[in-house]
Amino acid sequence: MPVTSNTSATGGFLAPLTAAPDDDLDLDLFMQALIVGLTGLKGENVRPRYVTLDDERTTPRNPDQRDNWAAVGVMSVEADGQPATIHDGAGDGISIQIQHMTLDVLASFYGPRSSALAELVRSGLYVAQNRETLFRANMGLIDVGTGRRVPEIVNTSPRRRVDLGFRLRRRVERTYAVRNLLELDGTLIGRGGSQDGAVTNQQPLKTPRG
Repeated sequence: MPVTSNTSATGGFLAPLTAAPDDDLDLDLFMQALIVGLTGLKGENVRPRYVTLDDERTTPRNPDQRDNWAAVGVMSVEADGQPATIHDGAGDGISIQIQHMTLDVLASFYGPRSSALAELVRSGLYVAQNRETLFRANMGLIDVGTGRRVPEIVNTSPRRRVDLGFRLRRRVERTYAVRNLLELDGTLIGRGGSQDGAVTNQQPLKTPRG
């Protein structure tokens, strides 16, 4: 996250004052824990979809063809157009930006029970208590997609694979150092019509310093 001491009073780029929400590998690890909880698979048998050998928090391995395992990750993030901005005038003032996003998540299940595991996730996501983890992370379930059987060759051996996608709604809040307006000095220009035609009014405007 960018670090800066800038405020609206100093000018320059503003960085959020609040910590960034989970993203990248952290977000995939959140999804990994969700799938572990819904399926009962061992943590080592549920991996983030995108991992590299230098990711210290993951242990990529070649699973045995008799294993039941899964890979999960966020495939796309779509933000609603313009975020809402709410100014809080307490103290020096801050502005809170609220953005709603749609996360497309894809979980792929491998092994002899791949289809059964996918259906466990589908059913489990519609249980309110199971969604509490999502709520605490400012997320909610939109829907669960179609389970698709996608046979795959892994390590030269054919494997059962079932892909299951689901969509989540996410609320992201960021706080910026947009300070209160203390004084205004300028000219108010108004244009309108009258019986005599277009009229332009200019009036000096100055507010007392707060």
